Amino acid sequence: MVYKKEGARYWGASFFHIYANLAPNSTIMNESIETIRLEAWKVLENCITPEGILASPQTKDNYRRVWSRDSMMAGITGIICRNERICKAHQNSILTLLRYQAEDGQIPSNVAPGSNPVISFGTLAGRVDATTWWIVGTCFAILNEENKIQYRTLFREGIEKALSVLNSWEMNHRGLIYTPLGGNWADEYLIQGYTLYDNCLRIWALRLAGQIYENSEWIEKAARISNLIQQNFYAGSTDTSQLYHPIAYKAASEKPTPWFWMCLNPQGYDTRWDMAGNALALMLNLHPEPEKLEEFVQHLANETAGNMAPAFHPVVHPGDADWLLLEKNHSYDFKNKPHHFHNGGCWPIMMGWLALGFCQNQRSSIPAIFLKAVSNALQNENPPLSFHEYWSGDEGKPGGVSPLGFTAAGFLLLHESVHPSPNLANWFPS
Repeated sequence: MVYKKEGARYWGASFFHIYANLAPNSTIMNESIETIRLEAWKVLENCITPEGILASPQTKDNYRRVWSRDSMMAGITGIICRNERICKAHQNSILTLLRYQAEDGQIPSNVAPGSNPVISFGTLAGRVDATTWWIVGTCFAILNEENKIQYRTLFREGIEKALSVLNSWEMNHRGLIYTPLGGNWADEYLIQGYTLYDNCLRIWALRLAGQIYENSEWIEKAARISNLIQQNFYAGSTDTSQLYHPIAYKAASEKPTPWFWMCLNPQGYDTRWDMAGNALALMLNLHPEPEKLEEFVQHLANETAGNMAPAFHPVVHPGDADWLLLEKNHSYDFKNKPHHFHNGGCWPIMMGWLALGFCQNQRSSIPAIFLKAVSNALQNENPPLSFHEYWSGDEGKPGGVSPLGFTAAGFLLLHESVHPSPNLANWFPS
């Protein structure tokens, strides 16, 4: 496969210099971006309740709840971007979710607060990433809090229990956790088994918790899982001593990709592009060849409406082998039409994490491209700046719920990846 290569971009060039290559009038563009940035903070602040940060203020399906994923990502964004109101609300999100932690350590997927709270750990399948995002979000809060000792004590038991249940989800005690179908943020997609995304998220949780509590066992566990990811999810690994499925690995390696593969299960590999998983791998400095990944993402953006990029690729169409499974997997209504939702839809929140990953690896072209693309998409909504959930990959049309805190956080992470703060790397310990 041949990827189109854009002109050279240089790390250390200012945001304005980069944008001069991407927009005809960078002054107007920068003024527009500042307007969007302020509006994005308003969206997140409108999600704040005494119990924490809601996924959306809209009363649709179950979005008006404190979610482990959405609320943690919003809170982490507030900490990275230094927004005091979001930081304070983030602490309440953590406490609300901790209040309903299961005895085995599992964190709820979401909580509808009130006099008769509704607590969900997932309807058809448990949500593995609910627990890992809570650990990561809690560690961010501890590191951000002036009184770190008090916070370390307050959340220690909850973190220990949460990490313990992740151990049990390894199933075979070989190091990687096993996610059921519907068991993470892409709950209506095809991802299942030993997933890149969930295991990278666990590495982040272990590294942060190990640093905070000076726990060498957790740090060593993170290192072992990191090695497993690098050996099992990328073609051409020089060390194959811990392959989970040697036959499947050999078959997958015959068609190497510049990205880490999406997941592995007893049937073999699903080698699709998973933006969230690869974003985490980049942020955690696991990817051996980030320059090849950058070239692929540039090509993917060129082939996607509005220069955005899909969360998963390639798209599943009617008649494809996986279509029947995809078509039957939904809770409220079917959203995964070709190029929509998880099936080729473009999610600014995941683009934001991927941009941060490239920023971590001192590669600035993707953050600039994505920031421009998402800025244009937000301005072209009807009405403008509605902050929809996702955009279709073929026509660039907004879809899903709006306004969504996920999308506001995604834009702010994109902005941060182009204007990185001096201490950004501290949040992603190696």
